Amino acid sequence: MSTNTDHNFGPESSFLVSELFFSRTDKKGWILSGNEVFQRVSKYDWSELIDRPHNLIRHPFMPKGVFHLLWETILEGKPIGAYVINKAKDGSHYWVFALVAPLDDGFLSIRLKPTSEILNHVKNVYSEVLKQEKQKSLKPKESQEVLLGILKKLGFESYEDFMTTSLIAEVQKRENSLRGQENPILEKLTRALKHGINLEKTTEETFEHYKVSQHIPLNLEVQANKGGDEGAPISVVAHQYENLSNELNRELSQFQSAGQVVQESIRGSQFLLASFLLQSEMHKEFIIENSDHINVQEELKHLKCVADQGRSKVQEALDQIKSQLQLFIRVENRVRDLATALEMVRVTGKIEVSKVTKNKKDLEVLLESLLGFREKLQAALKEIHTNGMDLINLHSEIDRAVNL
Repeated sequence: MSTNTDHNFGPESSFLVSELFFSRTDKKGWILSGNEVFQRVSKYDWSELIDRPHNLIRHPFMPKGVFHLLWETILEGKPIGAYVINKAKDGSHYWVFALVAPLDDGFLSIRLKPTSEILNHVKNVYSEVLKQEKQKSLKPKESQEVLLGILKKLGFESYEDFMTTSLIAEVQKRENSLRGQENPILEKLTRALKHGINLEKTTEETFEHYKVSQHIPLNLEVQANKGGDEGAPISVVAHQYENLSNELNRELSQFQSAGQVVQESIRGSQFLLASFLLQSEMHKEFIIENSDHINVQEELKHLKCVADQGRSKVQEALDQIKSQLQLFIRVENRVRDLATALEMVRVTGKIEVSKVTKNKKDLEVLLESLLGFREKLQAALKEIHTNGMDLINLHSEIDRAVNL
């Protein structure tokens, strides 16, 4: 997609990368409070902001579908992140990445200044959605579908995927700008996600290796039957291998499913963790604020409530990851036991094949195929175990950091 960013928005309102700001609204979106940065950047007086609809600062460049998606999500009690361009009182503009969370009888939105390269893509996406809104007279829901369709073409499976990727990118870019390094907790989670992806990929490959070899026991029995009485012991071996193979099939199916869930759990926790970090920082920043227009102590309670809810959600996500990892390790151990049993049966088969005179070559080829599967399975189990243990260690480090 083109990254042309020559959009004429007019002058830009002053908003520093180091700054965060928030606003709190009721359930209808009417402004109840905010911090001094919010008031300064909007260039409205407090008397012009309080008890006014939040769309007071809406910029005409914003697609209807973005707000439809935002309201649809928060009314379901779920947090959401979105790129938003706002319009200040004097007509200047300012881009934010807004993190909106349900709170009591309303909502609280924390905003940071977006600086990642994703913003350039977003400007073009929004421009295309607006173009279609005008050409096709789209309703908000239809605009939302256009937005999601464009994001999917860009490689995002869902809006959740897009907002998670964007939030992580913005937080890490901000951390690099302010502190010269990525946030260590998010960096650990990013590494955990890579391990999770490797885990899922390896389990899928292992299952594919199994499917290629699952017919070998049947072929082994066919060749054994051709040998008459002398092939009878090999037929018994084939039955034993088939029984173990069927059990392995069930375990590998669970293995594959567990690997997917581990990866999905880690992915889901990324948005929650990045949100919690911003919520905690906003609370700390607001502690030192003095205001004649806002009840600071009241707003601190709301900010702390949002941060506490964020911490709780992160903890739930980490607990889910831990639970899935424990399940995964149990399945891994069962698969490892079955792999050992399969190898013992294969060795027995090799001994029996050495005694026959008929179809000896065909039987040896089949046993070599079983050896090939065993080697692939062992290599996969080694890689899976390494990724699994790294995940467990990273989970413990993230858990400790979140609860400091």
